[in-house]
Amino acid sequence: MQLINRTLAILTLLSKEPDGVSVKSVSDELGISTSAVHRILSCLKEDGFAFQDNESKKYRIGFKVLTLAQNISQKNALTKIAHEYMNALSKELNKTVELCIVENGSTVCIDYIQNIDTQYFYVRTGFAIPKYATSAGKVIDAYLPTEEVINENKENSFKKIAPNTITDINTYLAELQKIRQLGYAKSNEELQVGVIGVACPIFDSMDKPIASVSFNNLKETGDIDIQMIEKLRQCANDISYSLGFREDQHAK
Repeated sequence: MQLINRTLAILTLLSKEPDGVSVKSVSDELGISTSAVHRILSCLKEDGFAFQDNESKKYRIGFKVLTLAQNISQKNALTKIAHEYMNALSKELNKTVELCIVENGSTVCIDYIQNIDTQYFYVRTGFAIPKYATSAGKVIDAYLPTEEVINENKENSFKKIAPNTITDINTYLAELQKIRQLGYAKSNEELQVGVIGVACPIFDSMDKPIASVSFNNLKETGDIDIQMIEKLRQCANDISYSLGFREDQHAK
């Protein structure tokens, strides 16, 4: 904990000093030995959270910290914009509708509109699920560069979770190609026995797939028909357009 506290204290100090600070200044200000300060700053520099001026040798806050702040801002804007459209879709379909992102190789729900069917499915805000087993995760991966998907899954084994879970990278890549052609993803008993899920991608103004909107259906009640999928697609499109996405640029 001491190391974490020291690192956070140093980052906070750097954020207040736009002109940068020396190792000695940080040491004097925080009461930490210069050797410890140097080690922490070196690690922060290596990971992009700190920057060292070649001439003055002073350290400043790194741009990666800004990226973290931007991601938080983006998620807040995303949930605020998406909520209204998701609520309308939930009422129309009488379904629980989820808003998900992909983070650290997992599908993470960041918001959902609860309906009477919520109890049957894995719907929890912040709950991480292997993306290859979910329609919500697969549909985001489908619009990412193939190399990026392959590299991300080099260290991740495909574990069988339910009867139809995808268990190897080649099958997964073939599935992503199919999803891109259709414009939506399905999960047929890949995460939960007896559950079918469907998801559509959400794009930002830079044509980047940043999230997905989805819902689930109990298999015993029948498959998800194309009319329901089209309503889901319209919901995803409305959210994307509100974020600045334009379909003509996606076609390029």
